[in-house]
Amino acid sequence: MFPCPFILPAAFLLDILAGEPPNRFHPVCLIGRCALRMETLARQRWGGTFHAGMAAALATCIAAWFGCAALFLPFSLLPFLWAPWIPSVLVIYICMAPRSLAEHARKVENALRSGNAGEARHSVSMIVGRDTERMDVYGIARAAIESVAENLTDGVFSTLFWASAGCLAGGASGAASAALAHRVFNILDAMWGKKNERYRHFGTFAARMDDALNFIPARLILPCISFSALMVKGTSARRALTTGWAFRNAHASPNSAWSEAAFAGALGLRLGGPVSYKGIPANYPWIGTGRTKASASDLALAIRLMWTTAATGTLAFTLLLLFTPASEHHEQTAYPPVGRTGRKSGPGTSENSGQASPCPGKTGTRGHPYCRHDRQSRAAPEGQSHSPVRRGPPHCRPRPQPDIHGRHLHPDPQLPSGRGTINAFTRNAGARLSEWT
Repeated sequence: MFPCPFILPAAFLLDILAGEPPNRFHPVCLIGRCALRMETLARQRWGGTFHAGMAAALATCIAAWFGCAALFLPFSLLPFLWAPWIPSVLVIYICMAPRSLAEHARKVENALRSGNAGEARHSVSMIVGRDTERMDVYGIARAAIESVAENLTDGVFSTLFWASAGCLAGGASGAASAALAHRVFNILDAMWGKKNERYRHFGTFAARMDDALNFIPARLILPCISFSALMVKGTSARRALTTGWAFRNAHASPNSAWSEAAFAGALGLRLGGPVSYKGIPANYPWIGTGRTKASASDLALAIRLMWTTAATGTLAFTLLLLFTPASEHHEQTAYPPVGRTGRKSGPGTSENSGQASPCPGKTGTRGHPYCRHDRQSRAAPEGQSHSPVRRGPPHCRPRPQPDIHGRHLHPDPQLPSGRGTINAFTRNAGARLSEWT
């Protein structure tokens, strides 16, 4: 099956139009309930060990895959080529949430613009895990911008990356499975990836898997944010690139600093700094070299930059799927040279049996589509081209010689069609466009 190049734009557009499903029926909430059940079972058997957390995480992921397979089953019975892509689009739509992220950040922005610091603290507490009771308005804006930047990688860009990788590897089911696996471990990291006594060992596997799955997307997002800053008035693409690279390691997480530093450079801010979690202070380093007094206007620019980066990433991965060679390749057969030079010995050959084997038919002695026996080469006079002697049945004739443009002068019905030297990159893109439009 050809990878559908429009699977990502369809999921992105569906998220913009529909938004998040109700919490009661949201698949993410169902995954969270399944994770709690798996945690209970794993702790009953192995306690709070690393192996217990690994078993619970893998069991949760497998359960999510079974749910995904159940969604694919009715669509696989439909006699339409595009039918399997419908559940894949639905799964990717569920796994990515740019509209939800923008709506939560917009609530913080509106509260800051109205001067309601209490409402702003409550709104920002819904998207960050730090203590917000003692935050001033600048700290609230910085926390919201940091959350937008970090969740852009975890909740949007990484989903696009793994959906594209899965699509290239396994088509519709591969795209859904890869995106869902990333989302599951992202949820488990949020639930179990805490450095306290309860989850210090139990949540290690989930946290490490989340870091591994976000490793490549976190680094690819830096040039994407820088490019997107060119289209957002009030941001700097050059500062986004230089600051993102300079402060890429200024975070406890191996992946979070890339997007946060890029946002800090694009907006001319300093993010990070000292915070507290449940009364315990954490002295995090500052990211960026700009000002610390962030405002509601900076948060509005961050939301616009997030949307632009999400759209740019969707377009980039769509082009990747569009121009990547198809997964269904026809086997290319290497034809043996005309004449006796380079003949290999084997069952049925004259070197093995002392005489030429009878014509084996279209499959040849060794699975070759053309017979290799009873071929002779005629010494060509000087200045003339070599002309092989044709013997045997029609299907045993040697391959016609192509002209200078790569076209077969005398196409044989048994030979692959000689269509010239069309660029494979363009041919594959055209095939997909004609297939899916």
